[in-house]
Order: sequence, then structure tokens, then C-alpha cells
Amino acid sequence: MEKTYQLRRLNAVKHGILSKEAVLPHESREEFEDLLTQYEADFVPANATERTLVEELASIVWRKKRLLKAENAKINNGLANALNLSQRLLNSSAPLSLHIEDEKIEAREFLKLSTKELEEKRKEMESEEQKRQLAEEILSQGGRNCTKRASECLGDFLLNLWYSDEYAQYDRHGLSKFLSGKGKTAIEQTMAVINHVTEVKEQALGNAINQVNFDSFARYEAHLDRKYERTLAMLIKLKSLSGNVSPAS
Repeated sequence: MEKTYQLRRLNAVKHGILSKEAVLPHESREEFEDLLTQYEADFVPANATERTLVEELASIVWRKKRLLKAENAKINNGLANALNLSQRLLNSSAPLSLHIEDEKIEAREFLKLSTKELEEKRKEMESEEQKRQLAEEILSQGGRNCTKRASECLGDFLLNLWYSDEYAQYDRHGLSKFLSGKGKTAIEQTMAVINHVTEVKEQALGNAINQVNFDSFARYEAHLDRKYERTLAMLIKLKSLSGNVSPAS
């Protein structure tokens, strides 16, 4: 069986009339030849005319695969455009729940996370909130070096955010203001995005699909379907007239 398959594969390559035109330079000729070999095995063409029709069927399927790739490429472009407008995407994903004001929160940073990584991010934010509350408590109690002690209990998320704020004051008042304001808001909004990742993904895909005009794809696919049906009918009729009807028909 394996030997017969290999012989048919070589035969398909040897007698291929359309393959040079069907396969574009950047596409895999070997992949097309494998597809053609499968059709050769299904219909067992007995002459040059039947081989041409079989290769025509394979080339139509090849073009349909190319059409799917083109459709995916269009959707991917739409996704890229949607993700570039991160704040708008986030707020439209759950308009009654999300009110993201921080332009630094990037939707793609959350969408690329696996379920496990997303859960780890959630735990990180919960830990950051606990540390924030502890730091506020230390500041409220006051005492010697309270600012230093409060800042030392903060996690990397809040510390990096505090140090990156060019308007921040690195004293007790400044840290207290940051913890109750920008720091608290950053944690809340990050948690809100984590809790709505599913909605954000759906919105991003919806935005992407909305940017694609599928009419041209549908017309071309319908054209290929009709061409496939006509070619298959011709092949079956030819084999029937010659008394060489294959099991596949």
C-alpha cells in the first residue's frame, strides 16, 4: 500500500499540468503534491484527460485553502487595529462594568496570557492590594521611618508605578497620596481587566470581523464550489463512459 501511494505521488508530480500555475512561489509545492497524490489515489486516473481533471480538483481545493488563509490574514489585521486602540477596546468590551482610564493598560498583555498565567496575575494583584493596605496602615500609625517601612512592604507592581510617576513626592504625604489614589486605581483597573478577559477577547474578535468585507470572499468561494462540482461531474461522467468508475465516485 505504501509503495503504491509513493508511485502515485511520483506519477502526480510527473504528469502535473496545473501544479506550476497553482502553487505560488512562497507556497509549499510538496504540500500541494501531497494533496494531488491523495486525489490520484481516490480517483485512479486512467489517462491524460482524467489526470487533468483530478489535478483540477486538487488545485480548486488548494485555492480554497488559500482563501481561508487570506480570510484569516484580514481578521488578524483587524485584530491588530483593535488592539492598537486598547483603552477603547477595553471599555467597549463590558461598557457597564469597565471604566479604564489608564492608557498604559494594554489589552494584548492580558489576552496573550494562558489560563494559568492569568490566574497567577490575579493572585499577584490580590497580593499587591494586601501590601497596599498594610502600607497605608503603617503610614496611618506614623512613627519613626514610617515612610521607609511602608515602602519596603510594597510589591514590585506598586513600587515601579510609584517610582515611574514624575510628579510623585517621595515622602510620607506623597506615598499616602499615591497609595489611596493612583496605586489603588491601578490595582482595581488591572483586576477589572483580568475579570473580563473573555469579554475583551470576544469584543476584539468582533471588532476585527466587523472590519472585513466578506462579500468578495463569499463570491470567490461560491465560484470555486461551482467549479469543483462541474469538474467532479465531468470526471465521474468520463470514467463512467469508459467503464472505469473508481470507488471514490
